[in-house]
Amino acid sequence: MDMVVDVSPIKEQKGASLRVDGVSPCPHLEVEGGAVEGCSPVRVRGQVTRTGKGYLVELHLTTRVRLECTRCLAPFVLLLERDVQEMFYPEALRGQVSEEGDVVSYFSGDTLDLSEPIRENLQLALPMKRLCREACRGLCPVCGQNRNEGDCGCRPQLVDPRWSALARWLAAAQQSGPDGKER
Repeated sequence: MDMVVDVSPIKEQKGASLRVDGVSPCPHLEVEGGAVEGCSPVRVRGQVTRTGKGYLVELHLTTRVRLECTRCLAPFVLLLERDVQEMFYPEALRGQVSEEGDVVSYFSGDTLDLSEPIRENLQLALPMKRLCREACRGLCPVCGQNRNEGDCGCRPQLVDPRWSALARWLAAAQQSGPDGKER
C-alpha cells in the first residue's frame, strides 16, 4: 500500500495545511551487497501546506532496519529517522517551475503519492559504513572469530611481502641490545 494524501480539502485555500500521521510499508532499500532484508513499517508524521502553485510536504520518518555490520558481520537493528521537505507541483507545471535548490515532485489529480520521497529519504538515511557499534572490533583475520565476543589469542602476522624487510629488521633489533651488539 502506498502513502497517498488527498489534498482536495485544501486545494483552494492558499496557506492551509493538512496533518499527515500514518504508517507506510517499508519500501525496497538497497545497501552494498543487496537489499535490506528486515524493515519495520515507516512511521510518517508531518504536514502538507498549500502554497501558491503547489504543496509543501514536511515529514518526519521513523523506522527500524535490520543490517549486517561491515566489520564483524553480525546482524543488528538500526533506528532510522529522517526529516523530509519536498515541493509538489501539478504535472501541468513541469518545466515551468524553478527547481533550483529544491526537491521537487509532480502530481496529477487531487492526491500526492509520498511513497517515492519516503523511499528516497530512507535510502539516504542508511549509513555508508554499517557498524553494530562505533567500537566494533571486527573479525580476527587469522581465525575469523568475532572479536566483540572475546579475544581469540591469535597474533596477527605480517602477510604483505612488502613488509618483510621491516619484519627482518625488527627481529634483528629485538635480538641485539641497545648498543647494537648481540645479547
